[in-house]
Amino acid sequence: METKVNYHYSYFIYSYFLKNIEYKEYICKLLNNKNYKLKIFEKEKDLEIYDFFKNNIKKDYFNTFYINKKNNNNEKILNNKCNIFEYKIKNKNKEKNNLENNLIYEISKIELICFSTGICFLIIKTELLNEKLNLNNILNFNYKMKDINSEFSKLKSYEKINIENNLLKNNFELIKKLEEIIMYKIENKRFFTYSYTCVDSENWNNEVDRLENDFLKYVNVYPSNYDITFEDEENAILRINNWKFIKIGFTSESMNLLTNNLELSNYTKMPYDYENKYLYNLILNLYKKELLENIEKNNIKLKSLENYKNIYNEIINNEFTEDNIGIKINNKLNKIFNLNKKSEKIEKIYKENYEFKILKKYKKLGKIILFILLISLILNIIFLIN
Repeated sequence: METKVNYHYSYFIYSYFLKNIEYKEYICKLLNNKNYKLKIFEKEKDLEIYDFFKNNIKKDYFNTFYINKKNNNNEKILNNKCNIFEYKIKNKNKEKNNLENNLIYEISKIELICFSTGICFLIIKTELLNEKLNLNNILNFNYKMKDINSEFSKLKSYEKINIENNLLKNNFELIKKLEEIIMYKIENKRFFTYSYTCVDSENWNNEVDRLENDFLKYVNVYPSNYDITFEDEENAILRINNWKFIKIGFTSESMNLLTNNLELSNYTKMPYDYENKYLYNLILNLYKKELLENIEKNNIKLKSLENYKNIYNEIINNEFTEDNIGIKINNKLNKIFNLNKKSEKIEKIYKENYEFKILKKYKKLGKIILFILLISLILNIIFLIN
């Protein structure tokens, strides 16, 4: 018996770094492109996001909460630490289909999130349009989509799964379209998978073992036919007592939520929260990860240990929220992304470089003092002779 799916969406997230263009120049291009609209947050409309994040985080990364629409100008936007743009998708078509061999999906939302450090994220929301969806469909679709432009797309298991966009002909065309959207080349790497799936309560209660096995496939973004004995996977699963019938699983390349329709809020309020406050919370954690990696690669050049400490206190060591569930999620992501060790490694490098520069400075100063003393000694000897 297949596990029936009542509602589902999957986000696929691609990170990129602005190497050949300045941040402000890139933002100007987006502002001048009629296909983009700057996302403006409003307290009444986006109350869940407003209440979720701490004030300093809102001011730094969601500061459109505080702007005056009438007095807003491009200069202020260019100086923002973070800007979010919505891409206007044309020709939306949500017509369901009953094709059995292909998984037909729609791209229902595209956003670009750009940070002043040059780190950006392309966020794509997808929804399957097939009638009578089951969990196997979701497993196969996520597995296929995460690798549409990676080296793993050549695997036989990958080729056996057919997915098709309702507007674009093939994956090659999709990648070209996405490159056109972000005005940047998309590298051969996996997309981060962020998925919400609500299954039928009957399957949840009556097929516990099989559903648990499928959940682990779902978390790891494996196809439905993946045959493996999962061991030591429990530490990647977050079970929160406040949430009934909800499980979230984490890997370095995914964060996926599975729930059922027994609890009303799980398929009414949770889908909204998960693609808003929890999604942006994930982006900030991914930003931490990308920030550390780009500092380590020297893509982001810091002049001193003090510069690194400022970034560390501002974002890397900053708790984004005081929400209890948000804190638990962030602790899990911090562990999965190995952020503490990465941060300690970089701090050690900058500290050693700083100490080396200080030592070099003192050595140079010592040579100057020695030279002055030597000149003084020579002058004294000449004075005594005369």
